[in-house]
Amino acid sequence: MAVGLDPSILAGINLTGTSAAQSGSTASVPAKKYAPTAPWTAGTKPNPGNNSSLLSKAALAALSGGKFIDESAAKLDLPGASSDYKKLFTLFQGLNTLSGLVDQIKAPKISTYDQAKIRTAFDRGLKEVLAYEKSLKLDHARLTLGDVTSLAKSSIGNTVNLTSYASPTLVSGNLSNQVDAFQGDVRFQINVSRRELQTNDAGDSVSTTVNHVISVNLADMGDTPRTLSNVVSFLNEKLTSEGLKTQVEVQRTPGSSKTIVAGGKTISMGKSEDTFALKFKLNTSETVSFSAESTAPVVYVGQTAGNPNPDGNPLTQDGKTSSQLLKIQTDETATGTLLAPEGSSLPVGGTVWAKAMDPNLGTIHATQVASDGSLYVLADAKGTVANQDIRGSQDVVLQKFDSAGKLLFTRTLGANTSASGLAMAISPDGRVAIAGKSSGALSGATLGALNSPDAKTSDSFVTTFDSKGNELWTKQVGSRLDDEATHLTFGANGVVYVAGRTKSNLPSTDAVGGWDSYIQGIRPGQTQTTDNYGVVSTTYTGTAELLFSKVIGTAGADQPGGLVEEAGSLYLATSETGQAVVRKFDVASGTAVETASRNLGNLEGGNIAGIAIADGKLVVAGNTSNGALDLGLTTQALAGGVDGFVARLDTSLTDRSLDALSYYGGTGDDKVSGLAVSSGQVYISGQSGGDLPDLATVGTKDGFVAQINLDTGNADWSTRFTSTGGYADPTSLAIDDTGGSILDQLGLPKGTIGGATSTQLMAESSLRAGDQLRVRAGNSTTITSVTIAADETLTTLATKLKRAMNNQADVSTTLVDGVRRLQIKPQTNRNHVELYSGPVGKDALKGLGLPEGIIRSTTLTAAGKSIPADGRPQIYGLKFDPLVNLSDSMQVSHAAAELAAAMGVIRKAYNDLRDSATPDAILKAASGKGGTVPAYLTNQIATYKSALARLGG
Repeated sequence: MAVGLDPSILAGINLTGTSAAQSGSTASVPAKKYAPTAPWTAGTKPNPGNNSSLLSKAALAALSGGKFIDESAAKLDLPGASSDYKKLFTLFQGLNTLSGLVDQIKAPKISTYDQAKIRTAFDRGLKEVLAYEKSLKLDHARLTLGDVTSLAKSSIGNTVNLTSYASPTLVSGNLSNQVDAFQGDVRFQINVSRRELQTNDAGDSVSTTVNHVISVNLADMGDTPRTLSNVVSFLNEKLTSEGLKTQVEVQRTPGSSKTIVAGGKTISMGKSEDTFALKFKLNTSETVSFSAESTAPVVYVGQTAGNPNPDGNPLTQDGKTSSQLLKIQTDETATGTLLAPEGSSLPVGGTVWAKAMDPNLGTIHATQVASDGSLYVLADAKGTVANQDIRGSQDVVLQKFDSAGKLLFTRTLGANTSASGLAMAISPDGRVAIAGKSSGALSGATLGALNSPDAKTSDSFVTTFDSKGNELWTKQVGSRLDDEATHLTFGANGVVYVAGRTKSNLPSTDAVGGWDSYIQGIRPGQTQTTDNYGVVSTTYTGTAELLFSKVIGTAGADQPGGLVEEAGSLYLATSETGQAVVRKFDVASGTAVETASRNLGNLEGGNIAGIAIADGKLVVAGNTSNGALDLGLTTQALAGGVDGFVARLDTSLTDRSLDALSYYGGTGDDKVSGLAVSSGQVYISGQSGGDLPDLATVGTKDGFVAQINLDTGNADWSTRFTSTGGYADPTSLAIDDTGGSILDQLGLPKGTIGGATSTQLMAESSLRAGDQLRVRAGNSTTITSVTIAADETLTTLATKLKRAMNNQADVSTTLVDGVRRLQIKPQTNRNHVELYSGPVGKDALKGLGLPEGIIRSTTLTAAGKSIPADGRPQIYGLKFDPLVNLSDSMQVSHAAAELAAAMGVIRKAYNDLRDSATPDAILKAASGKGGTVPAYLTNQIATYKSALARLGG
């Protein structure tokens, strides 16, 4: 006969007191209990904590309205045990029942109806469990939903002014090797400006800005080999002779170990070579910029790389794509043949650099070049970008790069639910406007009267920033149904003009039917300031006023394809029930009066890609299979299938004498997705489905850029390229007439290094004005809310937090990797700090990247155990995400992991409580570390050994 014995008793570790009789043994020697048996303990009475079938029953009961939290159901089998155990077991069972619902929704072939029912029950149970945890008071332990740390640092902060700038690798291996990039005709200027005392005509000393222009020509080095060290010395001599503090040095990056795995073994392949770059050491009193005499136009292309549909089934969503940014020079004769940077492989001739974007970035919707040569990129994000957490499922991201491809700043919009950035424009004075759609409200935005009623429909938004990335104003205006802003342009006096589409009427407008196009004028408030040197500047900030809103459309499907303004006239290109239409509006008076329109013909399934003004004439680009658009002179005919087209027409929309139409494409289907105009030159970008004029096929679906001469219909310059898996899909295009130069060869940017950066938290994170976090410190029973202001900085927030915690917390800023971050810790060992999330939709804690939970000091016991320094019970952090849900498979997996981890923390708390109630001698015996075994345990072990002997064990 088999006898069930608990071998742990033979080892002396029966700390919960499960006797042999309870374990099924014929020998019945009761053991002393020190803690009640936990519901997850194997061998105890079957319950949802240790039996999967019973857990399923508990989940089904919850689906029928059963409670998740029931203290009366948590039975303790040790009379007089602390109520802490009952509370821990109750919380465990609540979390465990939620886990059971997760198992239910993961069942195969579950119906949509049952999924919805499970999600509803899960959400109800989560609220019940979170409310119980919040009210929980334990005598011998402390519990927090968040984390437990000794120090909290924000993940976001203020980027300090650059102290250095390094080029990409210029040479590898031996520093004495000559640098390829330094050979030939290498000439450029280093421009350094700083405040200096000068004597004016009256003989007085005045502070003024002095510009030092240092002309660099490596031919002046004569026969000296152009190694990196020699060129550094040459540059420093010139800087020093001007009395400047900025200097240059060699930056060395040591080689790293190289290994491969073969046959299950890791094999060392030696070390990679050391690499060397040019590094400028900057001085805070000096502003450094670069320029070159010989320049050439460059195009910046944002594209999606990778096959979006490998199996040909649009329902499987198996595409693996990524976003890339390309810089391509259109004319190498002006600057010399480009060399590929050391160690790189570029995709096409003329490519200066190809940059892989952050993996969490989605489609690049727009790129624009500012007057200083920097590049702005507008995209969507589905996760953390540049250490900035997003608040909802998707947010809008604006990034600024210098011409060498280095990231200068990242700005997230801070949408609560989901948002997409669809359009961007830059004003002559450096303001940047972005627009798109947002589901749900934007905190701090000026809302229209007819915004969408819930987070399931989208509203249009427009946001403007200054060149530092500070948000100037945001306007959110929408209809009762879906609407979105898709195009932007700046007008006079800070006015921003917007085009978009809507499914229902906007404020003061009437809808026509289906999707309709709309135009709006938005005028921000204006503030004039005078700096220390008497320079007056205008800031466009404050409340933005909606000047006009006008809906244009037909009873069919309509959408705008482009918007441009010139001299008080606004031009809108639209697709109206398949017809290409250009409309002209007089907006000089602050309203929109249509003065002319022109129908260019049926697009036959195509679309409008953009409208611009070149040399005083309108240029419209798009796609069509109609080879007879109504545009007079056709300088290049349709090649076949769907082709791109570029059209020129007079701004009056009535004079046809200068009409010109050029189709661009091959025998396959081609599409134009981008239009850009610079210095009268017209550029288009897109994707080719086959052959193109004078361009050989490279991959399966190639990207292209072409400069179109509308007088001849030819492409004066064009290039074709592919990417991952043979797929490249350009989504944005920007031009810089003077963006290419020898500086590209050296990895140095055109214009000022770094530039001014913002110190505002809203510029460095997804925080919005009005967001909150809650704090408590020491023995205070009061939880205080701290609200983020529009101009909040780390310094002002630190002051607010100190006051809110009655100076019981040490709140300071610390410099980490060039970023100044917020740091919080208790003022003394005897108190602690608690951080709580803000209200749903206005939580500042996540935006700051601070952990929810308790910050406390610790000390070590004589046994080497870390305990709270305040002398009170141990603190356990569940690290549980209160926003878990079962909305999709990814969220289901996340919820399962969060629940399992939280239940593990409860087990840890139980084990610690049990151990603290158990005599040291028993614990030592259980751990095998020796100690005197008590007589009762010795007798118990002897009894079990005797029973085993009789059974032949």
